[in-house]
Amino acid sequence: SHTFIVALVLTHRILDSTPNDKELLRGKCIIAIGSYTPEMREIPDAIWDLTDKVYIELPYACEESGDLSQPIAEGRLTEDRTVLMSNYLQSGADEEEIAAGTTYFKSVGMALFDICVAQKLLAKSKEKQQ
Repeated sequence: SHTFIVALVLTHRILDSTPNDKELLRGKCIIAIGSYTPEMREIPDAIWDLTDKVYIELPYACEESGDLSQPIAEGRLTEDRTVLMSNYLQSGADEEEIAAGTTYFKSVGMALFDICVAQKLLAKSKEKQQ
C-alpha cells in the first residue's frame, strides 16, 4: 500500500510501535492522527529525511502535538516546512507531483477539517473512477 496511516494511542512510548525504517516509509503518504499532546509522538525521526513539508490543519498543531513540537525543539523540523492544508487546497499545487514523493499529513483533530478533506478525497476518487 502507498498510504501509511498512524493512529496509535498506547500506554507505552508510541515510537516503539512505529517503524523507523526509511525504506518502509519512502514514497508513502503518512497520515498521523494519534498524538494530541506535546509529550506524545507516533512518527519516527526517519520521516524528516524523506519529506520537505508537513501538511497541518491548524497552526497550533506545531505546539499541541509532540510529532511536531519535539522535532521543532530538536531542530529536525522548522516551522517554515509546515503548510496549512487550507493554503495547500487553495494553492492549485500539482497534486501528482506532491504525491510522487513521501508526504506527511498531521491532524490534531479538527472535525470540520476532517469532513472537508473527506469530501475532497471522495471527489477525487469519483473523478478517477470515471
